[in-house]
Amino acid sequence: MTIPALVDMKLIILEEPHMLPGAPQPDVFDLWYNPARKLKLGRKVGNDIVLVDISVSRFHLELEIREDGLLVCDMNSQNGTQLNGRPLAPMQSALVRPGDKLRVGDVLLLLEASYEGVPANVGIDNLLAQTSEGKFVNINSPENNALVDASADSGQISFAAQPQAVFDYFGEQVKPSTVRDHSELYPQDSGLKRSRNQFGYKRSKPRAWLFMLLALLITIIIGAIVYVLAFMMNSGASPKLANLPSHVFSSPANSDSALGIIVAHPSTWIRQDVDPSRVIFTKPDSTTAALTIEKPPSRTIPNSNISPDEAIRLYITNIKAKAKNPKILLDTVETKLLDNTPAWIAKAVFSTVEDNVSVQDYTVTVLSFQCNGNLYFASVGEEARFYNGVVQQDLEASISSITCR
Repeated sequence: MTIPALVDMKLIILEEPHMLPGAPQPDVFDLWYNPARKLKLGRKVGNDIVLVDISVSRFHLELEIREDGLLVCDMNSQNGTQLNGRPLAPMQSALVRPGDKLRVGDVLLLLEASYEGVPANVGIDNLLAQTSEGKFVNINSPENNALVDASADSGQISFAAQPQAVFDYFGEQVKPSTVRDHSELYPQDSGLKRSRNQFGYKRSKPRAWLFMLLALLITIIIGAIVYVLAFMMNSGASPKLANLPSHVFSSPANSDSALGIIVAHPSTWIRQDVDPSRVIFTKPDSTTAALTIEKPPSRTIPNSNISPDEAIRLYITNIKAKAKNPKILLDTVETKLLDNTPAWIAKAVFSTVEDNVSVQDYTVTVLSFQCNGNLYFASVGEEARFYNGVVQQDLEASISSITCR
């Protein structure tokens, strides 16, 4: 009878304790006899067999696939290699046979093999195998208690011994613990097609991270489409308006006509008509708390032919360029006066010297709008240490009370 010949071997990962989640690592490496090439195994990408576990050296093993097994050589690795629990000497070759367990660093591998050459009409009861004594025995007889997996269609069989079995096709006694049946982990008819590559091994089924990556890409694409659609739908909608500060005063207030508009302020504040384009209302006991109404061209906004939002942006630009430690608390946004006149508002904090007075952390709220075809610019401010409580309430109420006449 023709003795079955080795046609294929595979390295199966049993343990890989330090593998990073989502790393591209197959569970099975399929090998076949290729005397013209030696394979490299290690952690570094570019090896023929890559094990991503951190206990594996960058170039850990050199492998030679032979007809009687797998010849391995430890390339002086840091964590070493064990064959069936026995350490391998660096730079010395050892033969790994089907059923042997190879520990590379902390990664445990099992070598399994398939055989061919069995005619389709030969029954399993008639199969013979050679023992370590060189004798041919019936491998399916009760005394040998062997487990055989055969396919009559393909003419291939696989051998895996039960714990009490004595079977060694290659002529050496096999320990019961070195061969095990993995059919429960890797079904024979998995429906998965694999192809050999030029290096002499076959990749197994893709890991779950590939599907996770695909799902993530689909999610990103869907999210981008939803965002674009939402942007297109809202592109024609009017912008969201900012709210004015509260217009409630802490004490009785007066309404005044200033430069053609109406503005309210605490009754104790003092009015100063500085020039035809500027009116200031000041708090009597403060040199910096003030409400200023300007009708450009004025000291702050010299050009009366710009829009309200341009006036605000010009003011903010000057603060950033000339003041110290500028902080923009509210950038230029659209709002409305109490009478629904469109306006723009902003808020900032900065330090400066104003009329020979050093002002530290001046907190200012500015408002710009058009009334009866004229541009207006209003501001209220006070040093930050005083800009709280009653002072803040009255300043913000004053600028919020402005209406067109």
